[in-house]
Amino acid sequence: YDGWGPQLGFGASVVVAKNLSLNLDTSAAITYGDILSKYKNYEERYTPRVRVSSSQSTWVPVLGAAVGISYDIDFSESFVLNLNGGYEIDYLLGATSIIGSGSYDQEDSGEFMGSKGDVFFGGFNLGLGMTYKF
Repeated sequence: YDGWGPQLGFGASVVVAKNLSLNLDTSAAITYGDILSKYKNYEERYTPRVRVSSSQSTWVPVLGAAVGISYDIDFSESFVLNLNGGYEIDYLLGATSIIGSGSYDQEDSGEFMGSKGDVFFGGFNLGLGMTYKF
C-alpha cells in the first residue's frame, strides 16, 4: 500500500540529562491509495492459492506514534549537531487487505473485506541533523 495525504502531528521533548532528550510524537493522517482485494482459489488439488482479483482506490485513516532519544553536540553557540533514534508504529484503520494479512470473507467469494485495522511497525530509525544560528 502506497498512500499519500495530509498529516497532523504533535510532539513533546523531555530533557533527561545534559544534551540528552526523550522525544514522544503522535500523528493522524488520511491517506489515499490502492487496496488489493484477495480471494482463495481451490482449483488445483484442493490446495489454496491466494490471488489478487481486483484493486480499489480509497482513503485510509492512519494513527501513528513514535518514541525516541536525541543527543545534541554543541560545537559552538551557533552550531549544534543532533543525533537521534527511535521507533515508530502506525495503525491503519480498515486496512487488513492492504498489508496482506489474509483477510477473506467466509464464502471466499472474492469480495473485498475490510477489518477494524492493522498495526504497521515502522521499525527503528536513526537520524542526523544540524542547526546553525546566524
